[in-house]
Amino acid sequence: MSSALTPSKKQEMWRSKLGNDYPKDYMEKNERRLFKKLLEIRDLPENRVCADCGARGTVWASVNLGVFLCMTCGSHHRNLGTHISKPKGATGTYWWGEDEIQFMRSHGNMRAKEIYGGGSPPAGVSRDDPTGWKQYLTDKYVHRKYAPRNSGESSISTPPVTPTASPQVSRKFTNQPMTDIDLIHFGSTSPPATG
Repeated sequence: MSSALTPSKKQEMWRSKLGNDYPKDYMEKNERRLFKKLLEIRDLPENRVCADCGARGTVWASVNLGVFLCMTCGSHHRNLGTHISKPKGATGTYWWGEDEIQFMRSHGNMRAKEIYGGGSPPAGVSRDDPTGWKQYLTDKYVHRKYAPRNSGESSISTPPVTPTASPQVSRKFTNQPMTDIDLIHFGSTSPPATG
């Protein structure tokens, strides 16, 4: 049984920053609807201020960390490397996949604060100092230096997201385990088997 949402062999695909492939025609047809969903999430009070410096006005997001960022911090995230942060404009310039929107909805700045710690850098660290700010972001997201002791999250990971109410997508599987929040959000009642 063929569906307009199921990719055909010759159909052009678009890949999200979380690794899911979507038919390009689906993305073109749903661009406005998906962007509206993103704006609803970005417009929540906790997502209106930068997760890293607290500045008002978020125009970037780190898709794999689930945080909304100001222009300056978004630029700093671009310099961290995609193994740490996968930044993406959140103003309508770029397509957003269902998986990316789901991840931003399940995380966002409030959840990220619980996982990585508050949005205030240590005294003496300025976002105008690229070297110092990069160290602050590395300490925050890689070393989890500012994380609350009870956060329960162990590492940066991109969850294996299965979009709901969306087209059939092709997923590149990774060997990264799901976190507790992923299991809760995506409906599994038992942890994945380990081997």
